[in-house]
Amino acid sequence: MPRPRRPNAKDRSRKPVDVPTVLVRRTTLARAVDCTEGFIRMLNDRGTGPTPIRIEGSRLVLYDFAEAISWFKRNASTPAA
Repeated sequence: MPRPRRPNAKDRSRKPVDVPTVLVRRTTLARAVDCTEGFIRMLNDRGTGPTPIRIEGSRLVLYDFAEAISWFKRNASTPAA
């Protein structure tokens, strides 16, 4: 259990770093996770894949790279031994 903070103590905790989001296309994401574009499209059609960002009035579909990579890490199956 953490110690209670003194009321006049200075806050020394680390603040989150402001990192700008990197948006990538489906082809770049597929190359990064070593799968096909069709597989990522299939995940989106099922509603189970990383969340796409759709551009209004365009067919362009982008992904937040860090969020998509973390989604694949969370949902990756373990390799067969």
